[in-house]
Amino acid sequence: MIELVQTPLLDFIYPPFCVACDADGKWICGHCLENTINQSEPVRIPVGFKDFFTIGRYSSPVLQRLIRSLKYHSATACLESVSALLESYIEKHILFRQLLLTSDLNIYFVPSDELRVRERGIDHTKKLAEVLSGHAPKSRIKNTLIKTRSILPNASLPSNAARKGNTADAFSVTERVQGTCLLMDDVYTTGSTMNACKIALRRAGAREIYGFTLAIG
Repeated sequence: MIELVQTPLLDFIYPPFCVACDADGKWICGHCLENTINQSEPVRIPVGFKDFFTIGRYSSPVLQRLIRSLKYHSATACLESVSALLESYIEKHILFRQLLLTSDLNIYFVPSDELRVRERGIDHTKKLAEVLSGHAPKSRIKNTLIKTRSILPNASLPSNAARKGNTADAFSVTERVQGTCLLMDDVYTTGSTMNACKIALRRAGAREIYGFTLAIG
């Protein structure tokens, strides 16, 4: 599958519309972007994380449609709007801004299933990590958090216990972890996937692990 790349010609042929209100011109209009950031709220820090950040609830039309466009339709053209959303969030959240300025910050992303990456043409969480790294000038993106076996999509499983069993020991890190870790994913729901990744990072030597997702369920 060929990735969708945002270009002036593409925008001319297929003008973007706001994912929330259908206003033309951008994937997220200024009004909807501001509303999304204003509705963001602190979340309870999951066990084992130093701190945890998220832009908002998955019920937000902006976040839900952006994530689905990128994850299921390989719409990399929306990444510019994701970056704008991140920029506004960073401006209003000093602790997250300070974290992104950390000199030894390593960004780890929850790896996608290889079969789904081939089907969709992109690893959407890696793309999100690249956008986030663009706002963290001293950070390094790490590709060493890997999936050791195939797992079912957690959304297809009926219970938290099933999701936890689905992801248990499904991840590992291929090198010794040093520095400050920022683990990211698109959505945090039950937390089973991020918890399994966090355990893998701990086993590889991580001491301080922060979490970030675009949305929380």
